[in-house]
Amino acid sequence: MRLATMVTVTVTLLTHTASASPKAEVVPAASFEEPKALEAFRTALAAQQAGNAAHPLRISYFGDSLTADDQITHALREKLDALLGDGGPGFVWAVPPHPYCQHRAIARMSSGTWRVHGVSTVQPTDHLLGLGGSAETDGGGSIRLVAKANVTSIDLHYLAQPRGARARGVRRR
Repeated sequence: MRLATMVTVTVTLLTHTASASPKAEVVPAASFEEPKALEAFRTALAAQQAGNAAHPLRISYFGDSLTADDQITHALREKLDALLGDGGPGFVWAVPPHPYCQHRAIARMSSGTWRVHGVSTVQPTDHLLGLGGSAETDGGGSIRLVAKANVTSIDLHYLAQPRGARARGVRRR
C-alpha cells in the first residue's frame, strides 16, 4: 500500500532572448499521480465552504525553514481564511526550537529556564519530540501566547511526566 502521493509539477523555464517579441510559453497545470488521493480533502473543503462540516478542517504543512519562519504557512492561512473564514493560528510551538521559528498570528513570550530540544538541535534524553519536532522541558518558567485575533478554542498537546508542570489558560476580553 502506498502511504504518500507524489505531486508532479512541471516547470517550464523561460529564457530571455534578444528577439523583439519573445513568445511566452504556457506552463501546464500541475498533475497528480493519484488524483483520487485528494477526494477526501476536497469533500471536507466543500463541507467547510457550505457551512455544514461535522468538524474543523485541519491541514498539516510540513517543510523546512520557509515553514518554520511562517512565510509560506502564513500566506496559505490568509488564503484559507478568505475562502473559509478565520480558522485560527494553527500549530504553535510553546517555545521555538531555534530562533528562526516565527509565527505571525501569535505573540509569544517565555521566561525562566526552558530547555528546548529539537530535531535539528539537541535531542532530549528520552528522544521524544512533539508534532513540530521539538520538546520543551521546564526548569522553572512560564510561556505566554497571545493571539493577534479572537480565539474560540485551544488544543493543548503535551506529554504528561512525573513531577511535570501545570498548564493554565486565561481568557482576556
